Amino acid sequence: MTTILLLLSFLLNIVIIFAIIVLYLRQNRLLQSEKKQEKMISEFEELFSGYLFEMKEENDQFLKKMNSIDYKDGKKETKEPVPKKGKVSYRMVQDAYAPKQQQEALFENGGGGEENVPESKGKNAAGESSLLNRIQDLKREGDSIDEIAKKLGKGKTEIELLLKFQKN
Repeated sequence: MTTILLLLSFLLNIVIIFAIIVLYLRQNRLLQSEKKQEKMISEFEELFSGYLFEMKEENDQFLKKMNSIDYKDGKKETKEPVPKKGKVSYRMVQDAYAPKQQQEALFENGGGGEENVPESKGKNAAGESSLLNRIQDLKREGDSIDEIAKKLGKGKTEIELLLKFQKN
């Protein structure tokens, strides 16, 4: 009888040790996942702060550019060219390829808020709304987002975002 109790005790000790090992491994996995989350959060914070810093630099460049423009008799004249150093942003490329008429109209109107922007400005006026109308018309006709993007020569993601923002 004592041998049976001794064997039972030995078996229970083995099961308890096995359970302790399993719990220890699970706790380590939890700690590792917490460390991964902290690492991801710190990377996100670094990325976001870098983005904000880049936005601040672009705003400073824009202000310098706007301050270097002289308005005389309704025409713009630059005091000195603004050198472009560092990274080239999407906005800089967009500004460089904007038609001269749009640029001149923007400067003549003082470059202020939306009420000063002419209809031919594009993005905030008729251009974006007509693009949005065309997208909505094609969507109503039953075209998929891929087909709409191909027809309009735009990106699939851009079309999706415009449709989502229009719903909101």
